[in-house]
Amino acid sequence: MTDDDSDHEQAFRRSAFTMLLRYHSLSGGSDDADRNSGLHASVHPAFASQLFAQFGVVCDAFANPINATHASFFSLFPDVDACFGSRGSFFAAGDALSSSEPIAAHVNPPFETQCIQRTATTLLTLLRNRDPGVPATFVMVVPNWTGDKIDAAFGSLRKAPECAVSMLVPSEEAAYVDGHLHRLACPFFKLDSKTLLIVLQNDTARKLFGASTPAVTPDPALGLSVVADGKRTRVDAAIAEWATGSATAFSGRRPRNEDGGQRKPPQPRA
Repeated sequence: MTDDDSDHEQAFRRSAFTMLLRYHSLSGGSDDADRNSGLHASVHPAFASQLFAQFGVVCDAFANPINATHASFFSLFPDVDACFGSRGSFFAAGDALSSSEPIAAHVNPPFETQCIQRTATTLLTLLRNRDPGVPATFVMVVPNWTGDKIDAAFGSLRKAPECAVSMLVPSEEAAYVDGHLHRLACPFFKLDSKTLLIVLQNDTARKLFGASTPAVTPDPALGLSVVADGKRTRVDAAIAEWATGSATAFSGRRPRNEDGGQRKPPQPRA
């Protein structure tokens, strides 16, 4: 190893340590407190692959260097994430994206009411302020909470003319990946609540990825689903198996909860 290689290695280690410490401390720094953290939870890479195949999704609107499923991603802490590829905060995406740049993003914001409200406003603003001839697609995945503020946020998206798909995925058909997957042998967990999936597209994106694009053929060997054009497509059943502890090859630590992988969703804050 040359001196230059050694310097690069040390720089990487410092950057990685700083980034990991930031996200670890954000959840309180406890090994128990940060398991199944809604702030860091993401969807399985197999789901991301389905979104790419169906809608051309190539970007994560809310991710971090640990759980990003695409090379292009936005994150909470640009100061420690930029060296790993972060494009900054999604709430400033209007500044980061040129009006002529196509965008197709998976949107899985922190499960917090004010953040989801702001996300809804940001999505509609991005769709309506961009060149209508440039395709724009956002696939939002969040727990299906209720409450005046959260209902208003979801309602603004469901009623928007840009809404192409709005559906509920049963809790037994959806699972999330713990944000600390780099520390867990079994990073998958399930929520008791249903998952809300909303697809927002401008007219140009609908022409490219709309009804003319057939849904992926369901595979009976796979167990979880995502919907496009009103049809369900299947994603990795291993999530369900690991989340419930039923996988025959399961080994290592289970998620924090021992009740079949279920946990109550984080409660919305007013």
